[in-house]
Amino acid sequence: MPKLTRRFREAIDSSLRVIFGSLEELDSINSLMMHLLEVAKSVTPSKRVDGCDLFGIFCASNTSDRSEYDVLWIRQLVSLLDDPVPEVVDSAWLALDEMVKATPKTEMDVLVIPLRRTIESSGIPGRYLPGLSRPSGLKPFMPILLQGILAGTAEQREQAALGFGNLVERTSEEYVKPYVTQITGPLIRIMGDRFPAPVKSAILETLGILLMRIPQYVKPFFPQLQRTFMKSLGDVTSATVRSKSVAALGLLMKHQPRIDPLIVELLSSIQSSERGEIHESLVSALAAVVASGAANITEGPMNDILKLIQDIFDEERHSEPLALRLSALVSAVARFKPSRVSAVMSFILSNPPTPLGSVCMREMIENASGALYELGIEQDVVGFVLSGSTGAVPPSIGRPLREAKDLLSTAPKFCNDERVQNRL
Repeated sequence: MPKLTRRFREAIDSSLRVIFGSLEELDSINSLMMHLLEVAKSVTPSKRVDGCDLFGIFCASNTSDRSEYDVLWIRQLVSLLDDPVPEVVDSAWLALDEMVKATPKTEMDVLVIPLRRTIESSGIPGRYLPGLSRPSGLKPFMPILLQGILAGTAEQREQAALGFGNLVERTSEEYVKPYVTQITGPLIRIMGDRFPAPVKSAILETLGILLMRIPQYVKPFFPQLQRTFMKSLGDVTSATVRSKSVAALGLLMKHQPRIDPLIVELLSSIQSSERGEIHESLVSALAAVVASGAANITEGPMNDILKLIQDIFDEERHSEPLALRLSALVSAVARFKPSRVSAVMSFILSNPPTPLGSVCMREMIENASGALYELGIEQDVVGFVLSGSTGAVPPSIGRPLREAKDLLSTAPKFCNDERVQNRL
């Protein structure tokens, strides 16, 4: 920008600060806000820039109550952070920053939900928003979302937690890094309080996003995260909380070299828990941990896992959820080392089909077909599936075996095996 033009612009800005700062009448402020919003929505990029710049000047110079327009501006400015014109993005970010700085903390809670919903509708996960992936890009968002997570209503806490996750998904790693502690610390702290299941579920979802996107920056929190996830496995109020804890624990174990202590803890909890939803969630967690870190499990804990599998198979009756969880555990072990499930497969194949055996076979075909071939039992598996997928068998056996039969046409190894395909 030429020197004369820069001075001229600075003089205009100074005059506008004086003019805007003197506005006190509600009608005048209303007229100005409506006009600036209209300008910020213009199809002309230079006008969008002007609308954002003028609103930023107003926020920095006027102390009158403009709270009734804040939601409108949140929606407009955040959406402009994805504008195709860089100058518009810059102006929108600066205006948003000025707006947040001028907003009392006590008035931020009402902005949490519209802010989160606007972030969610801006761009898509995995595609970085230009207005976020910049130095201090997340700065304007932090006060609002932190106020929501720490002092908001249950719904505001839930939306604030989800909002953090939306930001992480839309910001490049290097620009998320400075805010990891500000985001992760409060989320873990709130999980320790008694809040409704949707709040805990939202927090676990965002902690999972952090582990997927930036595990290297979350590493200092690994011990706290593990305790948080383990505690949430015992949540008696919500299956969703428990399932998200399972998923998060699996993600965490991808980055933990020492996995044996957690395996021992899970096995102990499984053995001491009564049959029911918590027991099933613990088995599911064990399956997720094995799937993520089987290579780091030593011989002793692995033998204990196999004993647990056999002990459950030896029981006469199993709930369908437990059958699903245990089958996931068997396939997780099989993908790591097929020979370790040889005894379990022999047990299933040498006995008439049972609900548990049928579900387990379906899981193995879908997720560990290579292990079945490595064990050399693929033809026996096909025979087992075909024998139970037709005729008069209970639905608890027939349904999973019919699904297993369908999978034989698409599962790796099986789909290219002419001997198998000729038998179907």
